[in-house]
Formats: sequence, C-alpha cells, structure tokens
Amino acid sequence: MIFFVGIGGSGMTPLALSCLAQGKVVVGVDKVRGDNCILLEEKGAKIVYTHSKDNVKGASLVVYSLATENCPEVQFAQEMGIECVARQVFLARQFDSFPHKIAICGTHGKTTATLLLSHALKNLGIQNVCFAGAVVNNDNYQVPCVVAEGCEYKESFLSLHPDDVICLNVEYDHPDFFDSLEDVKRSFQKFFSQSKKVYTLFESDAKNTFNLSEKYSYQVKAGSALFLEIFKKEKSVLKIDCPLPFWASQDVFAVACYHLEKGFSPKEIEKSLQGFGGIARRWQTVDTKWGKVVVDYAHHPTQIEKALISARQMGAKRLFIFFQPHTYTRTNALFDQFCSVLSHAPFVGILPTFGARETSLPKWENLDEKLTKQIAQKTKACLFENFEKVKDFIKSNCQKQDLILLLGAGDVDKIANLLQ
Repeated sequence: MIFFVGIGGSGMTPLALSCLAQGKVVVGVDKVRGDNCILLEEKGAKIVYTHSKDNVKGASLVVYSLATENCPEVQFAQEMGIECVARQVFLARQFDSFPHKIAICGTHGKTTATLLLSHALKNLGIQNVCFAGAVVNNDNYQVPCVVAEGCEYKESFLSLHPDDVICLNVEYDHPDFFDSLEDVKRSFQKFFSQSKKVYTLFESDAKNTFNLSEKYSYQVKAGSALFLEIFKKEKSVLKIDCPLPFWASQDVFAVACYHLEKGFSPKEIEKSLQGFGGIARRWQTVDTKWGKVVVDYAHHPTQIEKALISARQMGAKRLFIFFQPHTYTRTNALFDQFCSVLSHAPFVGILPTFGARETSLPKWENLDEKLTKQIAQKTKACLFENFEKVKDFIKSNCQKQDLILLLGAGDVDKIANLLQ
C-alpha cells in the first residue's frame, strides 16, 4: 500500500493516478474532498479527510509534499520504520525508469507546455507518460518516453535527470525560499548541469544549452484563438492555429521549435498541435448571464500582465479583474510589481491572500488592504472580504457583454461555481 499525504494536490494527484493505473493499492489523506479526490476515489483510491497516525498503518511507502512533511502520518511512519519519501523523490523514481526523459521547467507556463508537448508527441506517434501539475490520463506505462514538469520551488527539479530539458523563462519568484533572482538562476543552472541537453528561450552560460530564440523568432496574432508564425532567419517556416490565448504563445513557440530541432517537418508539427484543448484553470471560460468568466492561474505579475493582454484581445464591453494573492511572501516581495500591472486594469477587486503553506505574521497584517489602496491611486479598486461579496458585486454590477477575470493559484475559481 502506498500512502499519499495531501493526495488531492495538483502535484500528488498525477502520481497517485499513475500508481492506480499500475495496479497498486493507493490510500491517502487530504483536508478537503475536492475534484481531484473525487476522481481518485472513482479510480479506486481510498481517501480519508482527517489527519491521524493510524491512517498509515499497513503502508509500505508514504509519499509527502514539502508542505506536509511535518504531519502526523509522516512522523508516525518514520518512527515505525516505514519508508517515507518526498513527492519529488517519488516522481524521480517514476521518471528515471523510462528510456527517454524530457522535462519542462521555467517560472511560468510549464504546466501548459508540459501537457502540450505530451499531446504533440502522441500525435507524432511517440507514446509517452506525462507528469504535470494537472490531471493527466496516463493509462499505459509500457511506453518509451516520459514528459514531466520540473518545479524549481525548493529545488524540487534537482531530483530529475532528464535527457532533454525545455526551459521557458527564469524570473524571481518563491521568495520564501529564494533570496534573489541570482539565487533562482543558480538553481536552474544546477538543473541544466545534470541534464544531457537543454533548450532555452534565453542566453545561458551552461555548456549543454541551446538558445532556440537565437535561431527562431515568432509573431503572434491573437483573438479568440492564437495564430503563431515562426521564422528562421526571417523566413517563415511554420504557421500554427491553436485554441489558446495570447499568454500561451511562448509555450507553443518552445514546443514547436523543439520539434523542429528534432527533425520533424512543419506539416507534422502543425498537425501534432491540433486538438489540444488546454487545461483546467488556465484561461478556462464559463458563460454566465453576468458576463463571460475566465478562470486563470496567474499569480505572478508577469502572468497577470499576459492575462490582461489576452483579455483586451477578446473585445469585451467592460473588464473586471478579481485577484487572490498567493502566499504572503510573494505579495510582500513583489508588491510594487503587482501594483504596477494591476493598475492597468479598469477595475480590480482584491481578495484576502491565499496563504497556502504560510501563516500570516504581524508584519504582513493589512497587506491586502495596502495593495488595494496603492492600486486605487491609479484605477478603480476594492477589497472584498470573501467570495460571497464578490458574487454579490458581480450580480449587481456586471452584464452579459462584460469579461470577468478570476486570477490566482488558490481557490478563487470557486467564485465561478457561485455564478452558475
């Protein structure tokens, strides 16, 4: 029996599903019976929703995340001599067992790019297993290739040893772990050094890297769908129609150029990208009588800026943004950047910070209020104390022709459910 702590998390669920598909007995614990937990139960997992040391009795292995390593199950299992491994170590065991290993990394966009690459490879006849921060249907594990998302938080990706790496971007984030942008860059360089070949979209000092953007460039036309044209030395080599918004252009460009470098023809690549429907909470749209609601995972200033560009290209009558900051350390460290980018929206609603692994400290008191007041100096802004208040505001002020963005990596998507 394999026991997963926080089994419903975006990183844990794919691993639990992989074990179920391989016929293993899966048990786990989580705080809330969300959609991922319901799916896992339907697939045969047994899940409990209260932490207790008794939960792990009979387990041969306990898998925990960085946020759950101090829970009762892990502590008891360690006392009893039951093997306990961090999620990234368990992922590495799965990952390293495949003949050909590909990892996608970067501060932004890696989940979408990972799933897009897996989708394209399958359409090119290369069957693969995919591990990403989203639910993936991996039914067959007797395949030659694995595609995985490599997360930089607490250097989790250093457990992986890929043949190929695609790195989308490197920016400062996770200030609860990294001290500076240089600290982040050093971490990525470590990852590059233990990989055979690295494809980047920027300059890197690592000897095994190849900068795709030196050889290729692209132009984007975006509206309800993304049209991307790729050039090689100013000559058009590939045109792609993709049902994704503007913010995904870098992901599409990286995956397409990777395949060009691997020798696939433009026609093969264009066909391989067709049929990709996106993923949950990445520009996921819901039509309501109060307007079109878009749920997006954007929780960093760069992502929010791209979300704003994508929103403007949809041509809505009015735009309303509701942002739920994710972790106090990020809001505090990137405070000025958040204020700057959100000030370009016509209306901004700020929700209480989703603490995730963090607990609020006195020095962070009124952080959301300060953020709202600073944004309000440039545009309309309002602080909402809960989701119900947002729902009431939308129903009283928004109309069918409006566009409503729900941004954040916490549980801000629940507002969309309240409007249906």
